[in-house]
Amino acid sequence: MYATTAYDVSRRRRELNIRVAVGARASQLFGLVLRQSAAPVALGLVAGCMGALATGRMVAGLLFEVRANDRPVIMGVIALVGAVGALASATAARRVLRINPAAALRDE
Repeated sequence: MYATTAYDVSRRRRELNIRVAVGARASQLFGLVLRQSAAPVALGLVAGCMGALATGRMVAGLLFEVRANDRPVIMGVIALVGAVGALASATAARRVLRINPAAALRDE
């Protein structure tokens, strides 16, 4: 997740620099990057949850004393993966806070 968000931020550097030069605050850009990276995390969580529920029945038949829908485990994994995704996105989005618009526009 970090690599994808960091690549997206570096690819959109010109756009973000123009936003800063026009007057956008760093916190606005930080929020923009976080919101845009939250969609793939949410989509992955939904797909993973559905996959876990679908394969849970198969695993329950193969292993001893494993329930098909262990809700506390599924909810714990969703919370953990969501937190890791948010942390990775926030770490990559911190690069936005270090934008110097004058130097960045001069480089372009």
